[in-house]
Amino acid sequence: MLSVLAEWSRGRGYPFDLFTEASIDLASHDSIIEMMVEAGFSSVFIGIETPSREALLESQKRQNTHLDLSASVEKLTRAGLEVMSGFIVGFDADDAGTFERQRAFIQGAPIPSPWWGS
Repeated sequence: MLSVLAEWSRGRGYPFDLFTEASIDLASHDSIIEMMVEAGFSSVFIGIETPSREALLESQKRQNTHLDLSASVEKLTRAGLEVMSGFIVGFDADDAGTFERQRAFIQGAPIPSPWWGS
């Protein structure tokens, strides 16, 4: 579908700015990333939730433990996708340093629009 969308968008001068939601696993699929950019996608929302491996395992978000989260965000950004992301605090595995670790993670990654929840 992405190749058809890319052809359609290109033929019409890219009339739409496209965005979607995806798992961080997207960073493992170079051809999909390339096709998304060619089709006119400029942004992707990824629910990173937390950089804490313990909290990710606790919440059954195992897919976020298989890749380096910072490197994955950087890869998507270098490819031309702005990464928006959601973050959560209040996991049982969280402690007094949770906010500082999340702040450091967000400041160290090219995430211009972090969303917070608890």
